[in-house]
Amino acid sequence: MAKFSGSYEESLTVSATPDDVLAQFRDLDQIVEHYGDLESAERLDAQTLRFVLTKQNHGVFSFQGRYDCRYVPDGDDAVSWRSEGQGGNIETTGHASVAAGPEPGTTTLRYQASMTLDIDVNKMLAPVLEPVVKASISQQMGAYVKRMVKAVERRS
Repeated sequence: MAKFSGSYEESLTVSATPDDVLAQFRDLDQIVEHYGDLESAERLDAQTLRFVLTKQNHGVFSFQGRYDCRYVPDGDDAVSWRSEGQGGNIETTGHASVAAGPEPGTTTLRYQASMTLDIDVNKMLAPVLEPVVKASISQQMGAYVKRMVKAVERRS
């Protein structure tokens, strides 16, 4: 097994109110709907989801991510999340916060997250794959944020 880590950080203006944007990123149903390539997502309790990602075959390795993630309000203007439990092959942490945007009815969203994947790959290939996997992690997290933002903007 080899561990591959990546992160994503962005600050952007959203055409929706801070309350609506925060509600979007705290809503487990919205998280599941806009997550991306999921085989399944199960609600374990009011704050925790169990994710099973769609299996991906990359030729030299295949990967199907599994992890439980707890989402908790962080003050009045943020949400934080962290993977927890045993048996998963993904570790993640993150934080999203909102503030009034530059124009009325807009929000400044600050999003930061990191993820580590534990992939069964030949140790000799790991250094070659590391930059590709790291870039993919960042790209996938960025695409998720954009889907979440589009969804809240459509409703506002």
